[in-house]
Amino acid sequence: MMTARNIDSEGFWYNNGNKINLLTNLLPVPESLMRNGNELEYVLFIVQANNYISECSECNSIIGDDMIILVLETVRLFPAQCCNEMHWFVEEEPPLPTK
Repeated sequence: MMTARNIDSEGFWYNNGNKINLLTNLLPVPESLMRNGNELEYVLFIVQANNYISECSECNSIIGDDMIILVLETVRLFPAQCCNEMHWFVEEEPPLPTK
């Protein structure tokens, strides 16, 4: 089972002695966040979490430079190593300005 502490700051998942690069791989999306019926989505790129999040919503720890967000096609995954939680979320697109 994938846990936050098994994912390093470069997007590698360590599982049973194997080092798996999550970048460009498919991950299962939680059913509650599925869009267009996509059960699996590619990890498109990885960003440094503290550029977007200042503290963990679960344990309130400050987000360090070694924490990442995996950007998938329609969802985001923040593997919070501080509390070993997998935080899935959807970024809402900002509304377009009206005239």
